[in-house]
Amino acid sequence: KNAVMEEDLQMAREIQQTFLPASYPVFPRGARPEEGLLRFSHLYYPSGAVGGDFFDILDVSDTQAGICIADVAGHSVRAALVVATIRGLIEELSSLAHDPGAFITQLNRSYTCIFRTTHELLFATAFYCVVDVTTGRISYTNAGHPPPFRLRRDTRVVEELPCRGAAKGPALGFFEDSQYQSEKCPLTPSDMILFYTDGLSEAKGAEGEYGDIG
Repeated sequence: KNAVMEEDLQMAREIQQTFLPASYPVFPRGARPEEGLLRFSHLYYPSGAVGGDFFDILDVSDTQAGICIADVAGHSVRAALVVATIRGLIEELSSLAHDPGAFITQLNRSYTCIFRTTHELLFATAFYCVVDVTTGRISYTNAGHPPPFRLRRDTRVVEELPCRGAAKGPALGFFEDSQYQSEKCPLTPSDMILFYTDGLSEAKGAEGEYGDIG
């Protein structure tokens, strides 16, 4: 039985890896990769056989990139199944991908409807943003997720992306009628945005201390 369970976990891990981007889209659309105005990179290192972290980069329009990162509470196969559900919902909501507030509002509504009958609360945090290479602006909303860091390399300043009012709401799965709105701010060509899950800030060091990336 242990061998069968181990094989199932390995299969779940392989399937979960297919949910992550194998390559990055180029913006503006049609440009050669070396001419793209956005650069992406990621590091995915689950603490167990399968994890509850997930991200995707959406090709919203010729000049707009959507970036979604989520973290499902818990680990193992249960979290992997929830991740698969979120992945499917994101594809269904592609028509709203240009509007972070509307996108996360509907994602939360659909997510809550699916898992409302489970015996245990299955919630997930999420952050979604749209970067427009034409206007040089980013719009975003936050569903209980750690806010990304903005690194201003021209001035050597690191700051959290501000999330105020309805742009910062509860995690997915708590309240079906939650309404999320979009926050906006300008970017400069040298800015870098660091998205992460609490697996980074809650990692323990050699002395058992928790990390503090703030």
